[in-house]
Amino acid sequence: MVCVVVAAHIVSWIYAPYNGDEGIYLYASRLVMEGKLLYRDTFFHQYPLMPYFYGSVLEPLGGGLYLGRLLSVVLSVSAFLLLLPVARAVAGEGGAAAYAILFGLNFWAISNLVRVKHYALTAFLLSLGTFFLLAYSGRKSVKIVGTLLAFALAASTRISTLPVVFIACVYLLRRERDDPSAVRLTRATFACSLPLIFAYGLFVPFSQMLYGTIGYAVSNYERRGLYRYFTWQLRVFRGLVIFRIPSMAIILLLRLRQIAPQWRDRIRSAWSAPSPAAFLAAVSVTLFIVHFYVGHVHEDYHVNYLGLVAILGAQAFRKLAEEARRKNRVLAFSYLSLFLAALTIFTGVRYGFFKKDAFQIPSTLPAYYAQADVLARRTSPRGAEILGLTPIVPYLAHRELAHGMEYGVDTYRPDVSDEEARAGNFMNAAQAERLIVSRRAQAVEEKFLVRYLRESDSGGAVTAAIRESYEKEMGYYFLRSAGP
Repeated sequence: MVCVVVAAHIVSWIYAPYNGDEGIYLYASRLVMEGKLLYRDTFFHQYPLMPYFYGSVLEPLGGGLYLGRLLSVVLSVSAFLLLLPVARAVAGEGGAAAYAILFGLNFWAISNLVRVKHYALTAFLLSLGTFFLLAYSGRKSVKIVGTLLAFALAASTRISTLPVVFIACVYLLRRERDDPSAVRLTRATFACSLPLIFAYGLFVPFSQMLYGTIGYAVSNYERRGLYRYFTWQLRVFRGLVIFRIPSMAIILLLRLRQIAPQWRDRIRSAWSAPSPAAFLAAVSVTLFIVHFYVGHVHEDYHVNYLGLVAILGAQAFRKLAEEARRKNRVLAFSYLSLFLAALTIFTGVRYGFFKKDAFQIPSTLPAYYAQADVLARRTSPRGAEILGLTPIVPYLAHRELAHGMEYGVDTYRPDVSDEEARAGNFMNAAQAERLIVSRRAQAVEEKFLVRYLRESDSGGAVTAAIRESYEKEMGYYFLRSAGP
């Protein structure tokens, strides 16, 4: 099964359809390696660890989309392997096999984890912290520090995982309450972990960091309105539970039916002497709720902790099997197992091949490299003001986007004032018009021009400048006199 997981990652590495956020993260990773600061010098709406980690690995090797995805593959496979001993400790040998099947055949999750986004690094750090907490058998001090440090780094990658640091701290304090030195070390490590998460705010204006990481998500909610917000969340819930992880959902619901009659006793027991399964359940439920708060949530936001859910599903499957043997319902359980296996395979194949969520053949990636070759040939290495909504092409071409376009479509705000644009690192319509009319923009992406003309009331000067001084090639309008 491990070979199947690795093979699925390798296939997704090449054939997973390109996602627009990949260019944003790669471009940010290059900017920070050039000395730029997130939030202050460029817009960014996640916590800062991921661009620094990816940039420090990729830039010395030349960067690139394939190399970035390969790093995500290494992180995702490592996360899967780290959770195998956890699954064995929580659910036994059979449970570890069930975990491998539930996770390894979920091609939708794997295809999201291999993309150059924050998912793989967050999943790896959550898995590392869980491994230290539930499966590591070495020195207790290493276990405590490793657990809380890994979860703090996960929060430094995606702030929505911050509650895991608190859950892990409570778990350690309850489990180690008879060991005063372990309790003291837990409290001290927790006290040091929180400043680590927010330390980047010492180097940039905290208001800009706060807007980029939290205010941006809240503004999505405000723009949508209450009704559209909840209808969107219900749609995402349906897509996640019914279509993406139906096998896990069915197993967990059946297990919930088993434990529901004694839910008060089980909650008291989980608090007084928390079990590994109680920790996994607390983390999974908390992150499930937190990720549904985000104003523009998607199903793939949940892949960060899907390995933990798969372990819970594996344990629940083992408990269902034990109940079936005890009540002589082995045949019924066998039919259920066959149904869940078929459903798992069907879901993987459906989203892996027919829906083209995970694999798309031929690969969509070479087209961006072809565009990058043209962009590199038609523009100067330095000072080439490029207007575009697709950061991956300038990134691959080693060219610079005009300031305010580093985050692609999300930072083109046509109606904001020049002052607001400078404060938020945005690009407004007036700035774009000045760049084109003055011929300072060496390249203008066709998608950007279409959006500008659709949303601007004064596109005549821009249209005239494009007609007189630019020529179209490979999805871009290039300034005729520009070149390396």
